[in-house]
Amino acid sequence: MAHGIFRDKIEKLGLKISIESAGTSGYHIGQSADQRAISTLRAKGIDILDLRSRLLIPSDFDTYDFIFTMDENNQSDVVKMARKNNHTNFPEMIMNVAFPNENISVPDPYYGGNIGFEEVYKMLDTATEILIEGLK
Repeated sequence: MAHGIFRDKIEKLGLKISIESAGTSGYHIGQSADQRAISTLRAKGIDILDLRSRLLIPSDFDTYDFIFTMDENNQSDVVKMARKNNHTNFPEMIMNVAFPNENISVPDPYYGGNIGFEEVYKMLDTATEILIEGLK
């Protein structure tokens, strides 16, 4: 969802920013987003049908300037990967963009029904808006 929200915002602003999303486990590689995520974002005018799950790879640390994580488990996994690659300036939990140093996790909406996806949308919309303001 974060990828779709952020991409939508940067495209509307005409910004030239390369983004990618990836996971820390390989359970869903190649799969599209949960239908509820697709529906939630579609209702906001955001299309994520083209996005497919992929695994974070070591070269991502060299390719991207920022790596954001959604929760403490992902943060821990990505920090371990970064240290193995001698990278110490990231990752960062995405909600720290809006609430510095609070380490607020974006909840997994999977078990929260449609309301869970709406709540995650609101969180990510806020964080990506602040992130873009900082990049302008």
